[in-house]
Amino acid sequence: MTQLARNVVVVLLLLASVGTASAQSQQATVGLAFHQAVTVSQGLADPGRFERMERPAGEADVYVARTAALVIHPDEITAVVVTREPVYADTASITESFRRRFGLPGQPQPIRVTGYYYMATIHVDAHAARNVHTLTGQNVGQMVDIRFNGTRLGLPRIHEAVTSGQIPASLNGWTRGQIEQVFGVLGPKLTWKAEEL
Repeated sequence: MTQLARNVVVVLLLLASVGTASAQSQQATVGLAFHQAVTVSQGLADPGRFERMERPAGEADVYVARTAALVIHPDEITAVVVTREPVYADTASITESFRRRFGLPGQPQPIRVTGYYYMATIHVDAHAARNVHTLTGQNVGQMVDIRFNGTRLGLPRIHEAVTSGQIPASLNGWTRGQIEQVFGVLGPKLTWKAEEL
């Protein structure tokens, strides 16, 4: 085989492996996946590991790891509980809601609510809870891209290790139909907290 032929074979193999990596990164991971998310400078340093996340105009670029740092399989999810949470108009309303919820003393004040959003709390088994605790404990201060079956649930910053086995996901802007479409594959594990709806 000539040197030119060897070079062509090497180039073809490299192109084939790049195509495979791209296809694999586009395939949805089954289950609850946690992907590392980084700033522009970190993401640009290793484009093979990170892909640019689409963001609204004016927001800083974020790059998300192509491979999940942790995957929780559907059989490790014990429940997804959806509640409808209020958006308070002001700090006084937040304080009064907190006071009432915990039965604290004080003079009752009006609570002003401007709207509602859905919150999903994903409950996982003990094995998955240990893995979530380890991942979040090692990445305090970092962002994480959380997806379920390839659908992005959120891009929160980790403030502390999650020890409860309960992963909250704010589904602001989602409809009930969208939530049922995404989490419906879990069957009876998806529940709606009736008093909040």
